[in-house]
Amino acid sequence: MPFIVESILPPDQKPTTVTAEIFVQAALEIMIERDYSQLLVVDQQGKLLGLITSDSVLKAVSFFKVTVDQLRVSHALIKVKAYRIDEDLSELLKGFRDLNAVPIVDKQNVPIGIITSFDTTEYFRTRAEDIMLAEDVETTLRDFIEAFYKTTRGDLDEDQLNKAMDTVLTAGKDTEKKFQKALRQYLGQSGNNPREFNEEVAKQAFVRHLGQSPKIKTFDELTLYEYIQLFRNVWSHYQNSFKNIDWKAIDQLLNAVRNTRNAIAHFREITPQQREQLKFCADFLDRHRPSVQIMEPETVQPSVVFPGDSVAAAIAQITQLSGYMPDLAQFSSNIPALWQLTQSVYGDSIDECYEVTSPAEEIDPSESRYAPLAIWLQSQEQNKITLSFQNIETIIQDALPPSARRHRNWWANDSVSHSQSQQWLDAGWRVSNVNLAEEKVIFARAGDRQIAYVNFFSSLLPKLQSIPELSVTSATNNQGRHWFTFRVEAESYPATVHVISFARKSRLRLELYVEVGDRDRNKRIFDYLLTQQAQIESEFGAALTWERLLGKLGSRIAVYRENSSVIDEPAALGYVQDWLVETLPRFYKALAKRFQEAIEVTAEPLNSAS
Repeated sequence: MPFIVESILPPDQKPTTVTAEIFVQAALEIMIERDYSQLLVVDQQGKLLGLITSDSVLKAVSFFKVTVDQLRVSHALIKVKAYRIDEDLSELLKGFRDLNAVPIVDKQNVPIGIITSFDTTEYFRTRAEDIMLAEDVETTLRDFIEAFYKTTRGDLDEDQLNKAMDTVLTAGKDTEKKFQKALRQYLGQSGNNPREFNEEVAKQAFVRHLGQSPKIKTFDELTLYEYIQLFRNVWSHYQNSFKNIDWKAIDQLLNAVRNTRNAIAHFREITPQQREQLKFCADFLDRHRPSVQIMEPETVQPSVVFPGDSVAAAIAQITQLSGYMPDLAQFSSNIPALWQLTQSVYGDSIDECYEVTSPAEEIDPSESRYAPLAIWLQSQEQNKITLSFQNIETIIQDALPPSARRHRNWWANDSVSHSQSQQWLDAGWRVSNVNLAEEKVIFARAGDRQIAYVNFFSSLLPKLQSIPELSVTSATNNQGRHWFTFRVEAESYPATVHVISFARKSRLRLELYVEVGDRDRNKRIFDYLLTQQAQIESEFGAALTWERLLGKLGSRIAVYRENSSVIDEPAALGYVQDWLVETLPRFYKALAKRFQEAIEVTAEPLNSAS
């Protein structure tokens, strides 16, 4: 339905007006007293002449080269288009292209109000919040339902959930039952034996001729009404958390909210009482949500961790953050002795390589503020982890927006419209549960993504090992991580360790990670190789990416393949593996000898014993 001007006009507004004959100084005093930026100007009959604004006064003073006390309102008057209360709101919005306020008049052109850009912003902000509150209610109900159908390990029992969904999904079933009943009656009245009725054949005929094959819904596709029915079925499990309030009261509240949600979805205005009820319901459900540790007891709660290479770096970050997070200092005792996204220790020989953990990532300043959270999640070994909101603020080194603490829907796993959830979804994680009152969130690794990593790297290794003249050996135990480390050697070439990983932004990366246990030496090795960039890239046959990784322990030389995700179709992943098989020999041979040389050149001289 179209929005009209009346819906945005503040109720009981009594417009303040001035006449064109009074001095500008008097008009300014009224504007200052009432904190207005403009006033309506009327004639002796009270009909609209135009507006006087702070801008129009400044222009008059500037252009006339006079003082304010010499000007009358008519000297700073500007003509404006007026609107009626029954006009389309979209037309009124066009008026804000030139001014921050537009007058509203009756059919005699007498002002009945004024609408400012603040009024329109507030109007749409309120409606956006209405939508968020309605989604908060729906998302919280989903949390309760999913938590009930989780196993003791915290995994969703999809079979049991699907059985529960079957009990509330009736679309198409009633019509099919009537169809079968009619067939049975026909068989009986036509002299055939109804006992020989074949339900499967009847079902096929129903689908074929009536075209009503019931659509199988997923849990995410259910309506709010269906979520309410599922919640009713598990109510006895949660009733104690709600202080034993009767289901009838809950049902009445939820169905009233459902009607409000439907009105919002159809762009109908809702009453102030409906809006307050919506806020009450969203807050009520969250306040009575069981603790995250009760709903998912097997979840790991880590100590607060700080991205950095050492305790000193972490403490330095505490100092920087404590300005706007005063309580941060209390966590200092929990800082791990060493927190690194990447650890690959070569020593003076590549043969002394140890297992590499999650590859370090470089964050561009233009990236989302939540990119560090995605990188941190990628580095975790657990499949499920609990973080406080303050933990997250520490990781991202920024404050969460107020909506994160007010709306459950802010944490929804939305891959389209939420920039924050796009980060953790792209990293292979999803929000499993949130408790706004406790300010805690549970992240769970996406099981399908884990399986996809295992399948991809397990099938890739034999292909790499079949490359002629190369010896490829796995250096990590593939446990569903997004990266894979392996050792490569060939005749007349030294052994090196390489990493293949699915990086953020849907990219696949083949890299040589420079890390021999000493930050300064790592950078000198990288700089040494960088002086040979032209020769290395010429031998490789294409440009490489040279990442010094400021602030990180190591550095990286890599080649990327764009538009490559582990959840791509099998055929696309086959092309990715073919690319790796073709690229690895050139990449290895272009770098191996030079890398060994760089390690030797930068080796510190041995101390002589006296």
